[in-house]
Formats: sequence, C-alpha cells, structure tokens
Amino acid sequence: MGFSGTHIHQVDDNGRIRIPSAFKDELGVQCKIGIGANHCLWVRSAEKFDAAYKKKFGDIDTTDVDKVAALRKYTSKCYNVEYDKQGRLLLPMQLKKFAGIDKNIAIIGVEDWIEIWDLDKWNEYDSLTTFDEVMADFNNLSKRI
Repeated sequence: MGFSGTHIHQVDDNGRIRIPSAFKDELGVQCKIGIGANHCLWVRSAEKFDAAYKKKFGDIDTTDVDKVAALRKYTSKCYNVEYDKQGRLLLPMQLKKFAGIDKNIAIIGVEDWIEIWDLDKWNEYDSLTTFDEVMADFNNLSKRI
C-alpha cells in the first residue's frame, strides 16, 4: 500500500525532523523534498521522485514558456536530503517558510510519497470535509475519468 497514517512530530531548534521509522525504510537513504499542494511539503525517495519528474517533465518542449515556467517552479524548490547520524532530516529554510512550519508538524503518508504539514494547517485542512464527502467527490471524479 505504500505510505499511510498520520504522525505528529516537532521540528528541533536547528530545523531537523524525525521521519517515522516505517517511512524511513521505504524512503531509503537519499530522498528529495519539495513544495507540494496546499502549502505542504512532499517527500519521495530519490528513485520515485526521478520517475515522477520524468513522467511529468521528461519530454518537455523547451520553447513552451508555460511548461518551462512550471519546470522552473518545481525544480527550484526541490532539495536532495540525507539523514544525519541521528536519523533526522534538515528542512531547508525556504521550504519551512513556504509551508509555514514553525514547531509542530504532521507527517502524512500518501501512497508513494509523504507530506509534511504545519500541524495547525493540517488540522484546519483535515477539518474542511468529512471522509464521506471526500469519498463521494472521489467517486464522482472517477466516473468522469
């Protein structure tokens, strides 16, 4: 099934976070972190990040200014990260600022990636709809696809 669950953690004074051990095994030694939808951060293994990148941008027409702008936005806010000796990841300051992360965070498993949210923003986002509402919307969307 991939990544799943919600884990509450804190950012230390040096901007480092602990990734849940179950997630760490699947992420591998090297991973990539970047901006995600709804002002969260997306983290993927380097291998899965590269595959998603190639699928989205692999055959980009470099004369298409809109596609190049999207590529620029995407890659300028992605970082290679590795665990320190204590198994923590350093969140780049630019990404912390983008996500509004100060101290408390929620780490969410979303199939083949994880999301890092400021805890207050996650709670607000999570309270916007019920599970039943989300599933009804998903079912309606999947019928159109």
